[in-house]
Amino acid sequence: MRMHAAYITIAAHTFRCRTDSRQVRELLVRRFGRGAPEADGAEEAACEPMRLVIHTGYGEPFAGYDVAVRRSARLVRYERRDYRISIDWTGGLTVIDVFDEFALRHALMNWYSAYIAAGAWGLLMHASCVVEDAEAQLFAGPSGAGKSTVARLSQPRPVLADEAAIVQPTDGGAMVYDSPFRSELEAPAVLQPPQRLGAIHLLRQSAEVRRERLARAAGMTELPGKVFYWAARPQDTARVLALTQQLVRRVPIYTLHFQKNDSFWEVIQDGRLHLA
Repeated sequence: MRMHAAYITIAAHTFRCRTDSRQVRELLVRRFGRGAPEADGAEEAACEPMRLVIHTGYGEPFAGYDVAVRRSARLVRYERRDYRISIDWTGGLTVIDVFDEFALRHALMNWYSAYIAAGAWGLLMHASCVVEDAEAQLFAGPSGAGKSTVARLSQPRPVLADEAAIVQPTDGGAMVYDSPFRSELEAPAVLQPPQRLGAIHLLRQSAEVRRERLARAAGMTELPGKVFYWAARPQDTARVLALTQQLVRRVPIYTLHFQKNDSFWEVIQDGRLHLA
């Protein structure tokens, strides 16, 4: 069977990928090829040690979001009716079997979340993210909270994410990367640089527009539920909680009550002026 090769870049990570499907390769290049080298072997040294293999023809159509997690001596496996992820952490190999493009998108989010958690690098969050005056503002919440709506209403401001934000805690703060995991808004053709995270906003649709600062204890209660993560290994769960604690300590968290218009930006801008 002929395998098609590609390099993909997600945030600060570049991976070597092979797939049995030309269509999948084209999708990978289109969605994850921004900033990635060509698949000619010239950039092997810059790649992550984890290799990725994607097979098509697996399973059944999507029937729900529940993911089963199984562990053996060597493998961690995530299974849904339309995809299966098998990660060999020791051997540095991930095999993803998918039913269709929808399954592939979800499987890659699942896998990348596990990868950055295992390395204690960062978090994949249920959030959109918009840049205002060279500072990222994160808008977090469950499905239906308004993440994509906020991103759409914020244009033409640069959008780093509309449903799944990639956040890396750093010394003294956090950075947000241009996310390829988009739902409604297409990613720009050129990879956007990461931006410093100014604040995290927990979305609440409301008849009035206001925001309230959360205490750290309340933030620590709220934030773990906003992370894309499927528990597989205790050490990785501990890393996710530690990364969440770093965010709570280093970045202000607010509850943002908003209407479905862009008036919430006035509240955010007023707050930034008062802090200046």
